[in-house]
Amino acid sequence: MRKEDCSSLLYRIRPSGPMFKFYPHRATLNYYIGCSHNCQYCYARYTMKNVGWEPDDFGRNICIKANAAEVLEKELQKKTWKQTYNGIIHLGTVQDPFQPVERQYHLTDKVLNLLYEHRKPVTILTKSAYVQESLEVLKKMAAEKLVHVDFSVAYTDEELRQKLEPGASTFGERFQAMKTLHDNGRRMYGSCKALLRTFPKVWGTPYNIQISPVFDRGI
Repeated sequence: MRKEDCSSLLYRIRPSGPMFKFYPHRATLNYYIGCSHNCQYCYARYTMKNVGWEPDDFGRNICIKANAAEVLEKELQKKTWKQTYNGIIHLGTVQDPFQPVERQYHLTDKVLNLLYEHRKPVTILTKSAYVQESLEVLKKMAAEKLVHVDFSVAYTDEELRQKLEPGASTFGERFQAMKTLHDNGRRMYGSCKALLRTFPKVWGTPYNIQISPVFDRGI
């Protein structure tokens, strides 16, 4: 684990970029580089080269942008940002904002409180039940329709999760977190992707996601 300061944090998705039309958000925030969820299929592994590490370091080492909240505050105050940007900010493109290191540094909670103060709309993608620890600020944001939370659930087999997502919350924990946030007025989404169609030769049999637990929680 390594701590370092950053000079900028908000990454604006350029209108001329190839993915612009596919994303509802127009900027991203990533202050943890690396992710201890260590999902074996994650494309973000290659971002480790940006901090001088190798893709295989993705689940073992994390670079923490320790001054993230201070830098974000300055960026949100800039006139150029206020005048030219009025879109959704997304947390969770190359990190899980609620991965275990959040329990020590609380950067996501600080970031969410800042974004709420500036009334910036936010989307969150996570595999972590720890999102419940930011329930208070999420309540305030939801009351003003400033946030929605996506839970990533690619399948529901726990034995497989231990192999493919060894550091992530169990599916039971994720489903319970969905229910907790939903019961407290959060706008919830279950992100279900047919990921494992590419893995049958590796794992011997195809796995299908059981989406009934999502519906059972009102998602």
